[in-house]
Amino acid sequence: MYIRKIISFEDSWTKLDNKIEQINDIHGFIESITVEKIRETEVPFARDIKNNELSPHKFNKCWREVLKASSWIQARSYLSDDVENRSYYGSLGYCSKDVSLNFIIHRDLVNRWLFSSTPIAYKNSIIDIPVAIMLTPDAESTLWGERRPGMMTANVEKTVAELKALSPLSHSHPFVVIGISFEEGDIDVVNIESELGIAEKQIVINRAIEFPPEYHSAGLGILSYFGTVLREKYPEQEAKVKIEQDDLNVRMIIETKDGNREIIEKALQEYELVVIGEKPPESLYDDALKVIELKTELRVAYTKIEGQRDLLAHKGEELSNLKALFENVLSGNSQSPALTVSPVINVTTSQTNNTVINNDILDVADEIKSLISKSGNDAGTELRLLDLNESVDHINSTASPDEVKSSIGFTKLKRFIEEATTVGSDASKFFENISCGADKLKSLACKYNSIAEWCGAPQIPKVFVE
Repeated sequence: MYIRKIISFEDSWTKLDNKIEQINDIHGFIESITVEKIRETEVPFARDIKNNELSPHKFNKCWREVLKASSWIQARSYLSDDVENRSYYGSLGYCSKDVSLNFIIHRDLVNRWLFSSTPIAYKNSIIDIPVAIMLTPDAESTLWGERRPGMMTANVEKTVAELKALSPLSHSHPFVVIGISFEEGDIDVVNIESELGIAEKQIVINRAIEFPPEYHSAGLGILSYFGTVLREKYPEQEAKVKIEQDDLNVRMIIETKDGNREIIEKALQEYELVVIGEKPPESLYDDALKVIELKTELRVAYTKIEGQRDLLAHKGEELSNLKALFENVLSGNSQSPALTVSPVINVTTSQTNNTVINNDILDVADEIKSLISKSGNDAGTELRLLDLNESVDHINSTASPDEVKSSIGFTKLKRFIEEATTVGSDASKFFENISCGADKLKSLACKYNSIAEWCGAPQIPKVFVE
């Protein structure tokens, strides 16, 4: 057989390809499987399978025999020392060093492998890259023949469609799915993005500065005002400026959707020149009112410093030292870390201004877990709920309203509820088929609306929650 499709989470396929011994073994296993070898495989007690007949059951048996004859070890034996988690490792299949390999044909097993077995193994530093082997639709058709695959049958194309619909994933660990076929051809690599990966791509600037006590209040004001400058000069950038404070250390993070670093850095350089006095405030704005606002902001900063003059032995050094600090951080010459980018300008101070997230977020997480326990007969919805659970869990407990509003977990929650309120959708059918489903959906929607009201996000129409 031949590799025809790769599902790679972030750069997992590249990492696997660099593990020479394991990737060579995997290629060898796949190439050793032929139609003739499957036909010749005996399956005891399978009365419905005739001799020389192809079937998924025969393929599975043939695959296991190939792995048993190799140096790879069955996961539960390979990981037998981890007694506490050993029961989770069956879905990993076989292991060689830090790579696991399993053939998956059932959608329930996809969910267990993706959201249970592999996260636990990765968390415990047992497996670096879990790999799943799945059939392509043409290979599936060849093995099933005139028989029709069941609704719960998994193949690589179904899995690609479901993971793309869930993307970006909240996973913290890599994984690879390999689709194999009896037909040779080009290999199609599909990359699935992670929430973290998207956030990192949005990072434009991340700079830190440690202010002496006498400059602290003035410094926060000057850095914070850059958000206003950026919004007014370049409104199309949809940038978010965030100020985080930890004692005397202050970090300015700038995030933008398209990650346009050149424009952001240009604006920062223009602002720097005005702050350190090398250019007048008029160089930033044509609007006289905005120039007055900027001058006022600078005067306030210097007034705050003057109010602290008794803390300094030499007052004459105040403004020059502050200018040097600003020049250092705004130009990016400081030794401290670097900046970030996302819509809506917002300035927060983690020590004083961060708002504790509404308790309804925790209730939502509990309700999702409850729904997962009722989704055993619906693999598609179970997969979606498992991913939603991970995304909601990733919402920081001290996130600000804007951060919750723009989080991927909250966006996915809204999308799921909206689909569940659409008659005929898979999510709607799921709630119809579980006990007290309508009440559970209303409860989830009410909690979403409570959070949405808190963070300023669009709400679910009241007709669906009353």
